[in-house]
Amino acid sequence: TDILSPAEQYTIPSLTGQLFDAVSGDQSLIGGFIITQGEVRENETPAGTILKQSPDAGIQVPNPNTEITVVVSSGPKIVHMISVNNTEYLKALVELQNMGLKVATPTYENSDEVETGYIISALPLPGTPMRPNQDEVQLVVSLGPETKRVRVLDFVGQTRSWAENKLELSNLQCKVIESYSETIPVGEVIDQNP
Repeated sequence: TDILSPAEQYTIPSLTGQLFDAVSGDQSLIGGFIITQGEVRENETPAGTILKQSPDAGIQVPNPNTEITVVVSSGPKIVHMISVNNTEYLKALVELQNMGLKVATPTYENSDEVETGYIISALPLPGTPMRPNQDEVQLVVSLGPETKRVRVLDFVGQTRSWAENKLELSNLQCKVIESYSETIPVGEVIDQNP
């Protein structure tokens, strides 16, 4: 070999954007270069994607066995959905937002079992992997037991005992206020509300 001729140079290949596992086994791409996984970072790219390399692609080096250190993505940050059932709505909202999750406008339903203002159900289910700042939680909040409307009869002119009996049969309670009248017999209803 001529001592005046330049030493052979080897070009560092471009690895950024490729999957570490695919690159490290591809001898046609890396030749004699040694690929070393360095730092792992959370990133929105799929897990295992090479984010950065050193030395940079295109650099000429004299050694075909030069080590290329790569920074690899661990993938997007993942949190797991927590159970918020039977939790007060505002407390659940704060917990979910602190996890970085979006919370949709809740829907409301009546419930005989869950207290007013507390979560009846949530989707996704607890334990589901979720991406902060991307995935959304749906909440169903309790309105408490359903209020059932009943038609109240007109009791004016009826006896007190008859009116109380009818109200009791309808699972309603009454408050009696006694009042004097010169024209209406004792024990007869003279007014009602409602």
